[in-house]
Amino acid sequence: MSLKIYCVLFDTMPLMEEMIRMAEINKMKRLAQVGGCFTVVSLLEMFTGKLPSDYAKHGIGHSYLNRYRKKKSKKIYVPWYKDFIMSKLKEQDWQIRVHDLPTDNFVHGDISTDSWPGGCEKRYKIFKKYKNIREGGRTVDKLLLSDSKKSSEWHQREREFILSMQAEKPEKNTFYFIDYEHFHSLAGYRKGRSEKHVKKVTDRVTNKIMNLMDVWNFNESNSVFWFFSDHGFPSEISRAAIIPKANSYLSWVFLRDNISVNNLNDTNSGIISIRDFSPSIMKKFNYSINKINENNSILNDLDKDRIYFIEDGRKGVDENNSTTAVVCKVIEWYNNRPKKILQVGYFSKEKRFQYDLNLFDDRGIFRKSIKIKNREYDDILGNLKKELTNRFKWVK
Repeated sequence: MSLKIYCVLFDTMPLMEEMIRMAEINKMKRLAQVGGCFTVVSLLEMFTGKLPSDYAKHGIGHSYLNRYRKKKSKKIYVPWYKDFIMSKLKEQDWQIRVHDLPTDNFVHGDISTDSWPGGCEKRYKIFKKYKNIREGGRTVDKLLLSDSKKSSEWHQREREFILSMQAEKPEKNTFYFIDYEHFHSLAGYRKGRSEKHVKKVTDRVTNKIMNLMDVWNFNESNSVFWFFSDHGFPSEISRAAIIPKANSYLSWVFLRDNISVNNLNDTNSGIISIRDFSPSIMKKFNYSINKINENNSILNDLDKDRIYFIEDGRKGVDENNSTTAVVCKVIEWYNNRPKKILQVGYFSKEKRFQYDLNLFDDRGIFRKSIKIKNREYDDILGNLKKELTNRFKWVK
């Protein structure tokens, strides 16, 4: 019997009550996840276990990977793809399937599919028809966000895809990576529109996502379900608050493991790093992996003294390099979930450090961030600042 891993990205999607209820009904673990602040960095960290600055001297901005894009295929082939979890699994004779992901991305599969009529190649050719990429983007946005007939047809094909994918019995163990971009599209669509209209579209999009969730069979045997968001809304990182707070870098994972050996459901962690994904999968299947700084298998005991690192690059500041770095630590807990997260951030353009305290409710849901003005946390902040400058050569 072949094994399956369903790795499903809900790009930019915040933690929502509807998803929490869905996870509870389907007996999924909910984990807070420290990741990046935009998709390229988050996926790079997730699939390699490393930070962008481990690959590029000054980190990786929005446009950095374009230097590795092939002229003919337009696909990106990074020189360190061998470090990706997909490459590690292929060495163990797994096959990789990618669905609903732009074909010009740096994540590659043995098989690529898409619910757009005509498949993934036709879907992303739409961008090339327009001189202004936002015009092409609006065409894709409309497919995901609107109440049009085409949108309904796309979501029906997606439901049918889920059913067929789970019904298939592949000869090889299979890693599926699926990308739902609804809330990524919504993040751009909401600009300049009224709060009332944005709420209406948000409710519609949420219903579309939940209708897809209703199709999934979370009882499928010999399967791991790792559903996650990669970052918060990018609008939360403005020029006025360019050092990201927890609502930008803290996302979520819903997890269910139906394979008994090294069962990931046994984790006692309420918060993980996005970089923990690769070692967790490798340890689960007893595959060897080199130890990488700061990341852990989620099967390890929760370390309440752990520190987490974040990198971000704002395109309006520098297209190719990281522009901010953050180190954070949970200083107060409730049922193994973060109650308070203390952080030190650095903005490279201004060579400026900033100190913030992030507050959460008893369910681990972000409430607000406040700048620290008193000396209550001086010792912890001093140690965190030292960790930050030691970790990143460009933080001075």
